[in-house]
Amino acid sequence: MRHAIRNRVFWGLAGVLATGLLAPAFAQSSGEEVFSQEDICREQYQTGLEYQKNNRLHDAAAAFSEVKEACPDMVDAYLNLGAIQVQLKEYLEAIDTYQDALDQDPENLGIKEAMAYALSSAGELEDARDLYLELNEQVPESANIKKNLAFVYKQLGQIAEAVMLYNRLIELGQADPTMVSDAGRMALEQKLFFPAVAFYQKLYEVNPEDVGTLSILGGYYWKIKFYGNAIPYYEKILEIDPESAQALLYHKILGVCYKETKDYPKAIEHYMYVIEHEPDLVQNYCTLAFILKDAGEPERAIEIVQRGLQISPNEGCLHYAHGTALLVWSQIFEGRRQYDAAIEKVEEAKAPFTKCLNDARYGRYARQQLDRIEAVIDRLLRLKDQQAERSGR
Repeated sequence: MRHAIRNRVFWGLAGVLATGLLAPAFAQSSGEEVFSQEDICREQYQTGLEYQKNNRLHDAAAAFSEVKEACPDMVDAYLNLGAIQVQLKEYLEAIDTYQDALDQDPENLGIKEAMAYALSSAGELEDARDLYLELNEQVPESANIKKNLAFVYKQLGQIAEAVMLYNRLIELGQADPTMVSDAGRMALEQKLFFPAVAFYQKLYEVNPEDVGTLSILGGYYWKIKFYGNAIPYYEKILEIDPESAQALLYHKILGVCYKETKDYPKAIEHYMYVIEHEPDLVQNYCTLAFILKDAGEPERAIEIVQRGLQISPNEGCLHYAHGTALLVWSQIFEGRRQYDAAIEKVEEAKAPFTKCLNDARYGRYARQQLDRIEAVIDRLLRLKDQQAERSGR
């Protein structure tokens, strides 16, 4: 008889039980145990589990279906049947199964959670959201419910709500690195930069050697021009992998970051490295020349300009950098009260500014510099005269 039940050769389980034939069959043999309906359902349930374990999903579904019909109060059979239907992408059937289970046990949280998942899989997102919200109130400590609710929010386009849920999971210490990474990526895609950075900062705390996380954090601060915040992330990347394909780019970024934070020695160091490894790109010479000019080293700036002009004699940024370096040099002489030398450098600046007047980017700025040069010379001449008057007294 057990063999017949396991293989379901003749009748379905519910049909056999309904005929009332099973108990007499057992009773005919003296000393044989008479199995109850519950025992037989439990046996068939175990058969379904064996099928499920061996990935015989259709056989397992048939076994659980028979238990469901014969013993409708065995809600575990509903749960297993629904799980198989979801696995087979039979979402509507799974929803029906879980609804039958809820009819038997309306407050069963496991069934409700399974139903919510089936609803979301079937595209019934609003119903899934509402059920997950109910579950989240009933089981506020469940990370899985929050995670699935966040996914449904994302599918519905309610990104802010999804981000808030992920943030709550992090606060509760219930978010694994994969979840945090997904949340950070989702926030970045929606340009929700502040929460995105919070997510990636958590990832950084978990694994400070992850180059992807470091790059995202550095890139965020770079884009919003928080240069000082970007520096440690890019420096860490170069420390981990100084020869990577992106290393030269990171040296360029760090050069600008140090320039903007007025740490000129480090800015110069990074751009000297850039020029050494990319000597044919004129823009590198322009950037380094401007850094040296800002650092108060006009002579070195002009040397770099001359090197760049050997590659591209008509490069507007180089001529403009040359002119501004000469003006800085003039200011240095003025600070020393060497007014003749200061005037000479201002006069020299006219030529490079004139050479870049037609440059699309720097021409306008060169015109502004030329327009003020005569006023600068006049002021320096007055200072020179005042110096001479004081010396003659």
